[in-house]
Amino acid sequence: SPIFDASQVPIGHILTFQDVSQERRLVQELNRQNELLHERNRSLDRTRLELSKANRKLEEMALTDSLTGCYNRHYLTQRLTQEMNANIQQKIPFAFILFDIDFFKTVNDRYGHVSGDEVLYRTAQIVKQEIRSSDILARYGGEEFILYLPCTDRDRAAQMAEQVRISVEQNIMKLSG
Repeated sequence: SPIFDASQVPIGHILTFQDVSQERRLVQELNRQNELLHERNRSLDRTRLELSKANRKLEEMALTDSLTGCYNRHYLTQRLTQEMNANIQQKIPFAFILFDIDFFKTVNDRYGHVSGDEVLYRTAQIVKQEIRSSDILARYGGEEFILYLPCTDRDRAAQMAEQVRISVEQNIMKLSG
């Protein structure tokens, strides 16, 4: 700041000094801590995303049959509990098709369980190609499958059953044993 005499003539300056090295160190430390906090937040976000993916995978595993990739009996039961009463009250037709693979035990005994697993998998894939996206294919147990066909009357269900039967029958597999 300038210093003036009584007639406003500058006669000097006042200089003040303040040691800011402590404040600088504090600001630097604050910035370092802030960056550490941001990195921990990014790490938490990555962990949260991985956990979310793992939870979705677990949920999928709980609802699907690991061998065939179709829904399992537990999922079907849950889904039907939700839909059956509404279907009945609103008089919406629905159908079930329960089917199994003939002579499946013979396939396992003669060609082995790996071949039997392939037969189950390929059968499920063929059936999935024949059904609508609203239909539910579930592995009921062993070589048994069940199809739930919402909004389907008896005639359409019979057609679907025949269509599925023909497609599975035409799916010829060569097994060695």
